[in-house]
Amino acid sequence: MTPAKLASRFAAWAGLRHIALAVSGGADSTALMYMVAAWKAAHSHAGPVVTVLTVDHRLRKSAADEARQVASQAHALGFDHHILVWRGTKPKTGIQAAARAARYELLADWCRANAADCLATAHTRDDQAETVLMRLAHGSGLDGLTGMAASSDIDGVPLLRPLLDLSREALREMLTSQNLPFADDPSNADERFERVRIRQKRDALAEIGLDAEAVTRTAGRLRDAADALDHITDQIVARTCERHAGGFALIDREPLRDIPREILRRVLARAVRAIGGHAYPLRYEKLVEIADLLQRDDHLSRTVGGCRLVTRRQRLCVAREWGRMDQSWHPLVGGMIWDDRLRIQASEPDELTTIGPLGEEEWPRLRAANPEWSRIPAFIARTLPALRHKGELAAVPYLRHSRGGPTVSLEFKNKDLAMARPVDYFAGEQI
Repeated sequence: MTPAKLASRFAAWAGLRHIALAVSGGADSTALMYMVAAWKAAHSHAGPVVTVLTVDHRLRKSAADEARQVASQAHALGFDHHILVWRGTKPKTGIQAAARAARYELLADWCRANAADCLATAHTRDDQAETVLMRLAHGSGLDGLTGMAASSDIDGVPLLRPLLDLSREALREMLTSQNLPFADDPSNADERFERVRIRQKRDALAEIGLDAEAVTRTAGRLRDAADALDHITDQIVARTCERHAGGFALIDREPLRDIPREILRRVLARAVRAIGGHAYPLRYEKLVEIADLLQRDDHLSRTVGGCRLVTRRQRLCVAREWGRMDQSWHPLVGGMIWDDRLRIQASEPDELTTIGPLGEEEWPRLRAANPEWSRIPAFIARTLPALRHKGELAAVPYLRHSRGGPTVSLEFKNKDLAMARPVDYFAGEQI
């Protein structure tokens, strides 16, 4: 690829300070690493610091050797390199999905801990087409059929995919023409995995016009439509929703009665993702069912996506489901993410202070001390983040209840409810 084309492809990166590249050692990610090196070499500006990250899932014996090969290549290009290991027991089923979730968690954690401006991956046009076809086979809605975005967000870390317009074949040709080594993961030929089965049918699909270019072109047009719906959803969220730093949301019902059901479904999906801590799509049918109940003015008490949805007066409460949340207590660390959904900032955290849910035993005692707090329903109150010091309740930040110790602020880790009105503490209003 010529310097001019590289400059155009990575132009938006020039102003960044630190980029992390996810490089497995396969052809696509190896090509990305060499392209970034060529881009930096072709320009006089220093450009961003580049760190290469390789995840060893500990699923294949050869993975460790492949990670070391990537390290050698990265160092030869002048890049720092780190191997991130997926430790612990591996699931018996759904291994690819579990590995993917673990991989992104490790990568995002590293980026946050090391002040990386973004994480870049080497997804190609072929990956995009396969993703869309898989989602089509599962009956996905509009959002699923838009495929992967060129830029998105993973746990607060910007995720960039700069190679979505290039084919897998073109990247392999680039590497082989320059005699650059890369690894082939044997799981890419394992027919137990759905993506592999889809990949093996691509020639047949291309014969009827469903090649990668056609599929990704359609996905791009659907993304335009989804973006338009998201713009409207932003306006509805801003008008109807409150995001409470106690880890729940309140939504006014009246403005929702006459909006299109798809917009209401999107509002619900955003709230459930934010409160439940989910990064991936929720069941379409269940959200549509809840939207129908809300628009019929039916009383609602449901669980979905790790959340409990309850109508109270003329509002919908979206709270964390008690049985699905993290009920253990963790040492308080500034910048930590608690219960997979709230980012915690703390002044002077100490090893004797822990964070966890207020709980079913503490709440009655706390409510008795301040009758105004009885306006918070118990199913919300018990999920409020609280602090303990040496095992004793020390603070409930949302209630501004404190017996001293670190000052804590809380915010949702994802941006699904960014347009909602923020409420940092309980002001005595009936919920």
